[in-house]
Amino acid sequence: MSGAEEGGLPTDPPVTPQDESCAVFVRNALFPLRRDYATSNNKHQHHHIHPALDALDRLRKELVEKRETPFSSLFPRGVMLVPTASGEMLWNGQPNIDDGAAATVQVVPDVLSVKCMECSSLGSSIQKGVRSFLRSKKRYDGSEESELVVCSDRVLQADYRKKVAAGKDAQTLLNERKDLPAYSMKIVEESLAHEMSKLVVLETPPEGNYTAQSPTRTASAKTMSCEEFAGVELFAAKVAECMFEQKEAEIRRGSRLGPTGFSWLPRSLQTNFQNRCSLEVAKEFTAREFGSKEAKSCVNKAW
Repeated sequence: MSGAEEGGLPTDPPVTPQDESCAVFVRNALFPLRRDYATSNNKHQHHHIHPALDALDRLRKELVEKRETPFSSLFPRGVMLVPTASGEMLWNGQPNIDDGAAATVQVVPDVLSVKCMECSSLGSSIQKGVRSFLRSKKRYDGSEESELVVCSDRVLQADYRKKVAAGKDAQTLLNERKDLPAYSMKIVEESLAHEMSKLVVLETPPEGNYTAQSPTRTASAKTMSCEEFAGVELFAAKVAECMFEQKEAEIRRGSRLGPTGFSWLPRSLQTNFQNRCSLEVAKEFTAREFGSKEAKSCVNKAW
């Protein structure tokens, strides 16, 4: 499996400084401030491409359409909504990080939160190579919400470790957003975009039929056929590991999409490489749920 069956995980490990840093990356990926400076070779230039935020926007849209959720209730405390003259709602600000207890970021109240933890501490319950996974979490009132777990020890890369070696800690990263290591941020964004794209928003139950079930469910072998699951993974790969987008001077491509110089290729070749990438990634993720042989067949049928 990409994660683990509900109740199949050992107790979550204690929060580490690496988890706290990971939560800073998560918060900035999902709630980028309006003054969101680029890093590395693009200092003091605004980002225009946000894969994880795009996935979150799709989730918000579905919650409004399928569950008639008020738009204002889709944002956690700390995020401010401002109406425009045209009637649109703009938001700004960031939620607090629950770093003292769980390195957790509230994303959509009562629906989705993101928690960072070191997955190596969970042993064989989390497969090698898994960077993030979804699970259900019980709330204080007995109802459920989805929790996206990000493996801090697998998403934070060498550029993060270099800053740590230079004396940077979670608080420094928090105060100096422009110094967030660029490649680690890219992997965090990909992991978030992939998993959030697998959340299925459920229709509102008929009036009077209260249920404690989460408003969303995760694509899995328990809830979908192999071919249905493969279709979800194809889409998730397309918007995460195999994404390619260009806005103004900024170009972003997924970590699994090659070759070097991809942006200079004719569009037909770009599409070909993206298709091959999506097929490869979808087969890999589907195999975690259904096995390699069945995954290959399912992805080819879903394609």
